[in-house]
Amino acid sequence: QVLADLGQRTGDDGDDQSSPPTDQFSQVSTGGRHSCGILADGTLRCWGNNDKDQSTPPSGTFTWVSAGDSHTCAVAADRSVACWGANESGQSTPPAGSFQTVSSGYAHTCGLQVDGTAACWGFDDKGQIHAHVMTAAAILATEGAFPINVKYVFEGEEEISSINLSVWLAANR
Repeated sequence: QVLADLGQRTGDDGDDQSSPPTDQFSQVSTGGRHSCGILADGTLRCWGNNDKDQSTPPSGTFTWVSAGDSHTCAVAADRSVACWGANESGQSTPPAGSFQTVSSGYAHTCGLQVDGTAACWGFDDKGQIHAHVMTAAAILATEGAFPINVKYVFEGEEEISSINLSVWLAANR
């Protein structure tokens, strides 16, 4: 169960992003000024800032959710990705495919596909998508395979990590 700090919060909670509903969650993710979680029945609940509709999730059943700065993406039960909220850089326009997880950043999103490959979309001003994908492609082109089992983890806004990272790492060792 996700619990607020019983009135002993510090910091800014102006959009109620740090004041979760009292529902039972199986996973939660925090974004810029909003948060989203998967309820016990697989549906989504979001709270906090909604100026770009980032806290207005689609209906359906989901297995993973990741809140970015002003957008959110989630993996549906059929393994497709649904995104909503800001889309000025294409961060809410996922490719077709079958996904295990997604991780939403400031204005980009990456997903781990069921075949183990990464797919990324959205803003790439610092090479946050391109550099990793091109490095992997170069190794595969010259070596034919990785010398070790490689898994990419794209998490948060540039250097920020979240509670989702430890959950994902524990499930994918």
